[in-house]
Amino acid sequence: MRKHYVLGFIVLGFVCFGMQAKPVHAAISVIAYTPVASSTDTTNATTTAINTTGASLLIVGVCGSSPQPPTITDSQNNTWYAAPTFPQSVGQLAGIYYAYNPSTSPSQTFHVVQAGLYPSIQAIALSGTVTTSAVFDVGSGTSTQANASSVKPGSITPAQAGEFFYTNGCFGSASVTTSSIDSGFTDMGIALENGNSVGQSDGYLLDSGSSAENPTWTFNSGNNWLYTGMAAFKPAVVISNPPPTEYWFSGIIHLIGTFIFH
Repeated sequence: MRKHYVLGFIVLGFVCFGMQAKPVHAAISVIAYTPVASSTDTTNATTTAINTTGASLLIVGVCGSSPQPPTITDSQNNTWYAAPTFPQSVGQLAGIYYAYNPSTSPSQTFHVVQAGLYPSIQAIALSGTVTTSAVFDVGSGTSTQANASSVKPGSITPAQAGEFFYTNGCFGSASVTTSSIDSGFTDMGIALENGNSVGQSDGYLLDSGSSAENPTWTFNSGNNWLYTGMAAFKPAVVISNPPPTEYWFSGIIHLIGTFIFH
């Protein structure tokens, strides 16, 4: 009988421990994204408005013909941070910027300004991410220095499963009219080089695992201005709730009774 009591309390301990709340990663979701917007004056570019309500993270991709850091603003006056992705020494910009725990709006726009940048800009709103500066994980970026029609940003291995990958592919040739991206990334569209603005394509991946990613941007025409950046962002940690009390409490009572009376 004593053995039954001991065994019963051991099992009870394991049951209670297993029913404690556990931390898990939230699933990141895309709320909305803008088309790529091009400059008309070589200095400014502004996106169309999107509904960002409920966003925990805003990301902006900017392409330009100068490494000079631009100023990013939005209609809700958020604070923007640069994700270190692209080497600034090459004379071009494949910039990725983010605002965590942002102010949102049913009609939010995004703006880039820098004299002589020839900028293009695209924005995306996400939910389910970390809401502090820890949201940014790691970045990469590269450029081609010869007549090329494809480019990779450089491999990124995320710190954990479920991260969000964002990448922009930049080009300075009017002969480029189409683009594509592989490795399961979603292509968000293209804006062509127009004489006042560098061309840009953007893509993203909602990663279910934690494997390295290094997608290839492919363009229909080769050019000497081809460069790309990529950044990975972390999902929020949430607490999973144990089963409702009425289910597991009755099970525990039954378990104790079984060991006492048998």
